[in-house]
Amino acid sequence: RLYNDTILPELIDNSIVEEISGQEAVQIIKDYLNHDQSEIIILRVLGDFTADQVADLMGRTPEWVRINQYRGLQKLAEIMKQKIGVTL
Repeated sequence: RLYNDTILPELIDNSIVEEISGQEAVQIIKDYLNHDQSEIIILRVLGDFTADQVADLMGRTPEWVRINQYRGLQKLAEIMKQKIGVTL
């Protein structure tokens, strides 16, 4: 699945997520998000890393990771909504 139950449900409907595979999700992430946001999303959501772990890996603060994760997820929700044609 593309999302972690604590991160994405409030941003997009579960039916959207179920329409795409994990590989498609990674491709969308890499195609539409900037490098930092794509790394954060892949590590946090797909890799199940904590914000602290990602911050350590990227040399940033956990707050920076959370902010960029939120912005990236908002952008992904909009892209997926357009791509699949579901109105949220």
